[in-house]
Amino acid sequence: MRFNELQSTVVRPFLMAVLYDYNRNELESFEVIDLFSILENYIARRMIAKIPSNSLNKVISTLYRDLKRLREDSNGEIAVKDLFSYQVLTKTSTAKMPEDFTMIDHLRTNDFYNINPYFRTYFFERLENYGHTEDLQIYQGVWERKYSVEHIMPRRLTLAWQQELGVNHKKIHQKYLNQLGNLTLTGYNSKYSNKTFIEKQNMEKGFKESHFVNLNKVPAQSDSWSEREILKRSDELIEMALNIWEYPQTEFVPRLHEDELIIFDGEQTFTGYKIRGYCFQNDEYQIVATWKEFFVQFMRELTEISSMPIIELMKGEGSNGLEGLFSGEPSTTNSEVISGVYVYIDLSNVRKMGYIKRLMELFNLDFSTLKVDAIKYGNKEENFEKDIEFVD
Repeated sequence: MRFNELQSTVVRPFLMAVLYDYNRNELESFEVIDLFSILENYIARRMIAKIPSNSLNKVISTLYRDLKRLREDSNGEIAVKDLFSYQVLTKTSTAKMPEDFTMIDHLRTNDFYNINPYFRTYFFERLENYGHTEDLQIYQGVWERKYSVEHIMPRRLTLAWQQELGVNHKKIHQKYLNQLGNLTLTGYNSKYSNKTFIEKQNMEKGFKESHFVNLNKVPAQSDSWSEREILKRSDELIEMALNIWEYPQTEFVPRLHEDELIIFDGEQTFTGYKIRGYCFQNDEYQIVATWKEFFVQFMRELTEISSMPIIELMKGEGSNGLEGLFSGEPSTTNSEVISGVYVYIDLSNVRKMGYIKRLMELFNLDFSTLKVDAIKYGNKEENFEKDIEFVD
């Protein structure tokens, strides 16, 4: 399974939950494939975009629970693929799935050589085996040291290479050496890496003989190797990458009635209520399971508007009833909002909503831009659960 190559152990509970439902005939095989593919694309895109993985634990831990809820609410009328696509597409802040324009920027400029070797092999294996009728055994080849990721333009420029690249050879070498357009999989011995381009192209197991047809198509067909060829190959591989790690599409949105959403007026504390989700500013519905999750997610959305007020509060600047809410140190009673900034979460609902009110005033936001999907607890058992949840 490709998740093993991604070294992403955090997804295992989700995978096991999906397989458990499949074994109970609650999911079809094609639905399992859809779920795994979307999740793989979500993880891979985040790794390409260099988004820190420290937030993934909390993201993945709620994914299947929220998917089950969406499936129940839709009464089986909406495809699982659409429900799950909606979930990942509505993640925000550090949980966001990178869009194509972000991917293009990183695919064009990232160093793809000096990275985690497992991800590097995964990355180039996916590029090479895309569209193949029969997959090449690249993982095995790399493990057995028959294949390796090599530079086309070498790490050390010989006089012949300097002449080939021209007067700007230093600039070209420094800029493109470890970028996607200059890296490939080869079966030839790395000791030949400093040979000229034409020698690499025509040697045994060189570019013209290579069975890595996706990665070595441009090197096999080119008469020389310069900035122009590197950029051409980079563009072709970027287009391929966007098809491999496809950005999900769906028209699904949860069915909500306006009278089901409570418009915040700055006074509600929602004591005795269970939250199911909320809308903020753009009316995009966000699923949450607890008030704590809502509180943290709302803070993250505020930082997307502007992180400076939050950072200033963390530093202890100002006195508006928000002192001590934010910290620069992690602990068991706070949760990360942005890198290096943590919000205190061991709060009652009264205090949570009070802080939200003050923050919306600080950001000059109309209270009505926040709408909460919450239902009142209806019996003693639920109220007992409420007391446990609200003061956490």
